[in-house]
Amino acid sequence: MQVGMRTALCAGWLLWGSLAGCARTEPRDEAASSDAGPDATSDGPFGDSGSDGDLGPQAKVSCPALDTCEVRDAKLSLAFEPPPSVELLQGHGMRFLGTDRASGELVVYELGIPVSGKLPEIAEAFRLPAFYTRGQLGAEGLLACRQDGCAFVTRDRNSPLPGSLVAAAIFGRCVGGIGIFCFDANDMLSALVLPERLLSPVAAFALVGSKQMPLVSTTDGKLQLLGADKTPAPFAVDFSAPLSSVATTAGYSTSQVWAGRTQTGFLAVGDERGGTKCEVRADDVKLAEYSNVPLRFLNGDRLVSAPLQARYAKLGCETSPVPPGSLGHTYIRCGLAGTQLVFDAHHIYASIAFCPAG
Repeated sequence: MQVGMRTALCAGWLLWGSLAGCARTEPRDEAASSDAGPDATSDGPFGDSGSDGDLGPQAKVSCPALDTCEVRDAKLSLAFEPPPSVELLQGHGMRFLGTDRASGELVVYELGIPVSGKLPEIAEAFRLPAFYTRGQLGAEGLLACRQDGCAFVTRDRNSPLPGSLVAAAIFGRCVGGIGIFCFDANDMLSALVLPERLLSPVAAFALVGSKQMPLVSTTDGKLQLLGADKTPAPFAVDFSAPLSSVATTAGYSTSQVWAGRTQTGFLAVGDERGGTKCEVRADDVKLAEYSNVPLRFLNGDRLVSAPLQARYAKLGCETSPVPPGSLGHTYIRCGLAGTQLVFDAHHIYASIAFCPAG
């Protein structure tokens, strides 16, 4: 399953020398509302709720109204503390990334397979040499950069990236910067989006829907969906701020939706037809797979879970208090349920795993 991680930090980057520079930022361009976005039944930039090809009937996407959310106790307990010299900075899926202030190394921690009735087990997996000074976790690897270049790194492999790419974002086995390039199963690098197709460098990107169409946010504030020929497809948005992160998901009818965070600190949501910026502060925005309530994000010291599509609005949204200073969250599925994790710089909290068969 795909789970979110805090790619929103520092506009998609973590500069390991200064954690303060990567802390959650307040929205700058407008006053954030902590309770309500556009009405859940409004059309916004997506048009009416009729059938639209693969989207199906009533597939329109809307912002969550936080004042309607039910408050729920996530029942979090302390599950892991790294050594005092390590500061946790990102979480993605079953991995967490930190920096060891004593050695200067980047440290990757991994979760064990969840066991029903127990807190998850977390242990150090591997370290990167101290000459890597910044990095970003992805679903299938780590984008790690040093002064003279970047690499796509896994536990078993270190694949250098061309300096001309100026790598700035990662999604799956793809890396974006000046264009978007992807590694195949043989670790051969090829272009997904040629540099000349984009007028500005990539700020954040993802692949949307069954056709895996590139959704690309560039540093000039433009957000576009690229078709099969990698030219812009019809796509309506009501904002022009660059995204610092964007998430997509697979499974059921939610595979066409996306959610992200603007560099000014707001939630943005959409589908294959377009997107809108919500008047809701958001950090560590992610989408859960195989869920009709896929949207998960931090809003202050609470974790929000909400549907995106109007057809599932009746399922409602929930908020759960999280420890003050929380940086991010992830959800690990096991069976038909799973375990919720939330982390700050020095602690990982988790709920007891619940893994019913199904």
